[in-house]
Amino acid sequence: MSESVLYVDDDADSRELLETMFRLSGRTIISVGGATEALRSAGHERFSLFILDNWLRDGSGIELCRQLRALYPETPIIFLSGAAYPTDREQAIEAGACDYLIKPTGVLDLEATLARLISVPPRPVRPSPTVGSAEGLQPSTEVVAA
Repeated sequence: MSESVLYVDDDADSRELLETMFRLSGRTIISVGGATEALRSAGHERFSLFILDNWLRDGSGIELCRQLRALYPETPIIFLSGAAYPTDREQAIEAGACDYLIKPTGVLDLEATLARLISVPPRPVRPSPTVGSAEGLQPSTEVVAA
């Protein structure tokens, strides 16, 4: 079973980067740009983890964390943010976050945090076969009529 993660960040490049990382590791991610979209998505789908930025285009990540924590008390919440002051981290933890990672963070640090907080490990990333190679192809016994 794939675990579904909601990622909230106002920066489109950050969303795209995390979407790619999740896709390559076999995880499911839904990413949105603001608090309003996040609350709407959280109301329609069950997520195993929330990843929040501190600064959002339509509100505060801290306030969103409080709202998500009230609605989903058992779901882990982590921050992945460029807000690097100790008070930023303290406010996030007080609002209900389990961890606070500062951008840019390494992929291994993020994966370790995810593995600690959700139950399904990522699948190993295998490079896809190159175009024109037979690697990974299985012989077929199917007869195709012309």
